Amino acid sequence: AAILLGALGIGAAAFTLALPLNDFDPILHFAYRGKILHYQGTVLDEALLGLEGPLGYGRIATHPNYPLGLPVMEAWAARLGGWSDRWVQAPLAWWALCLPGAVAFALRGISKETARRAALLAACTPMIYARDLFAIGMQDLREAGLTNRVTLGGGADLPLAAMLAGAAALALAAQRVNCRRAGWCAGLLLAGAVSIKNEGLALTGVFFAAALASFTLPQRPRVRPFLACAVVAALGIAPWLTVRAQLPAIDENYGEQFSIARVLDALGGMEEPLESVPSGMAAEAEAEAVGEAGLQRRVQIARAFGAEFSDLLTWGLLWPAVLIAFFFAARRWREPDIRWLGFLVAGGLTLYVLILLVTPWFFPSLRDKGIPERLLLHLLGPSAMLVGAALTPRTP
Repeated sequence: AAILLGALGIGAAAFTLALPLNDFDPILHFAYRGKILHYQGTVLDEALLGLEGPLGYGRIATHPNYPLGLPVMEAWAARLGGWSDRWVQAPLAWWALCLPGAVAFALRGISKETARRAALLAACTPMIYARDLFAIGMQDLREAGLTNRVTLGGGADLPLAAMLAGAAALALAAQRVNCRRAGWCAGLLLAGAVSIKNEGLALTGVFFAAALASFTLPQRPRVRPFLACAVVAALGIAPWLTVRAQLPAIDENYGEQFSIARVLDALGGMEEPLESVPSGMAAEAEAEAVGEAGLQRRVQIARAFGAEFSDLLTWGLLWPAVLIAFFFAARRWREPDIRWLGFLVAGGLTLYVLILLVTPWFFPSLRDKGIPERLLLHLLGPSAMLVGAALTPRTP
C-alpha cells in the first residue's frame, strides 16, 4: 500500500507539472485576481469592482466574487520569485496526495487495515487525476491543458476536496479523544475550504448540519470539539465574507436563485432556461433542446447522477461502495462517527442536487464541462471514510 501510494504521489506530481496551462479556471478565475493582489495590493480594485453585469461588455473575470485562496497563494509566491501563471499548478499534486492521507488518518482509530483500504480506495479513484481517465485515451491527455478534463490541471475542485477531507479527519480525531485543539485545526481547514471555492461555504454548512442532526439522536457526539471547530471556522470565514460583500455577483447570484419557490418549480417540471444560454451557444442549445436536453431539469439531473454513480471508469468502485455503506450505516445508526459521516455525505449529495436544480446555467452545457463530476469530487474524502468505517465490523 505504501509503495502504491508513493508511486501515485510521484506520478501525480510529474503529470501536473508537465501539463500546459491553458485551462479557463487558472487563467481567468485565479491568476487574474492574483495579479490584482500582487500589483495593486487589494482585490477591492476597479479591475473587479468596475465589472459590468451579464448584458454588459468588457468583462475579464467571469465570477468576480470567487474566493481568493488560490490567488492569495499566487500573490505570495510572486513576492518570492516573480509572477508566474503556472504557479497555481505546483501544489495540486500535494492536494492529490493529501486526500488518501486524510482518509487514513481519520480511520486509524478503527484499525490500520481499515485505514489502509479506505486510503487506497480514495487514491485509486481515477477522477482525482482526470475526468474519464480510462475512457478518453492518451490522445485527449496530450491536449490536456486545452480542455477541462484534467483535475490536476489548475482548478480548485481538488484543493477543496482535500480541505474538506482534512477537516472531517480532524473532526473525527477530535471526537475520539475529546480534543479541542484538533477541533481548532478542523475549523481552520473548513475556513480554508471556504477560501478556495464558493461550494466550500455550502459544504461547511452541511458539515455542521450533519453534526447537529447527530446531536438529536442517542449516543451523541462530544460537544467541545465541534464547538471549538465552529468558533475557529466562523472567525476564519468572516474576513472573506466581509470582502465578498463588496464584490459584484454578476453571473451566479445564488442568494436570489436559491429560494423555496424556485426549488418547487424545478421539482414540478421546470424546463431548461434557454434565455440564459450565451449567444454563441444559442444554436447548439436550441438543437439540444429538441432532443434529450429538452427533458425537464429534474430528469436530466437524475440521469446525470445515476450515470456518475455507475461510471466505474471515472470513479472506480467509490460510489457503488458508498451506496452499500449507506445500508450498513443505517443499521449502525447508534454509532456517532458513522452516523455523522453518513449525514455529511448524504447532505453533500442533496446540496448539489438542489444547486443544480436552481442554477441559471443551461444544464447540458454544465454537463459538458464536467458537472456534476467536479462537484462530487468534493465529497471523495468523507465518502471513502464512510466506506471504511461502515464496512468494518464492530469490535465486541
